[in-house]
Amino acid sequence: MAARSNTIFIASFLTLAILVFFAWSKDIRLSMSAFDSGSTSPNGLNVRLVAGASPSVITVIIENKDLSTPITFLSWNTPFDPQALNSGILRLARANTGEEVSGPGMKLSRKLPPPRDELVEIGAGSTVTKDIALASPWIPTDGGQYRVKMQGRWSVVWTKASNQVTDEELAAVTGDASLQRMFHSESVEMQLSQ
Repeated sequence: MAARSNTIFIASFLTLAILVFFAWSKDIRLSMSAFDSGSTSPNGLNVRLVAGASPSVITVIIENKDLSTPITFLSWNTPFDPQALNSGILRLARANTGEEVSGPGMKLSRKLPPPRDELVEIGAGSTVTKDIALASPWIPTDGGQYRVKMQGRWSVVWTKASNQVTDEELAAVTGDASLQRMFHSESVEMQLSQ
């Protein structure tokens, strides 16, 4: 009787362990596919990358999917940040191996309050674009194929036009907390050379 109870217990435990493993691996596959899909973040902003008109240039496209409300964001720590190449937002991986190229991941100290020219407004249902030259000491120039993507967090976003953002709101550098979400683009494969 004890041997039978042990056998049932072991069989039940193994079945449970297998079910947990498959459920966990399915969740990981789902979350990874969602990450790679370039889906719109809950604040209505979608980040896309396309290969630029010249080598080693990418075009960042940020789309406001909300058809009725403009969105304004502070460019800091976003794809429109002048420091985006070095702050960890830009991610590179070798296309043939998937090996990530480590960037500096600089942490920046910024003068507060942010200047108004660091605000980016996207009209309802509109897009804004920016070309970025992939030129920095850490970015390879060996002529190899690389997957390029951008990921980070919208940290200061408002659902209004930039001229409606008050000086107090800008000085607080907080935006609407409900809009502070992760962003990511799909990866774009391109050749990086000098």
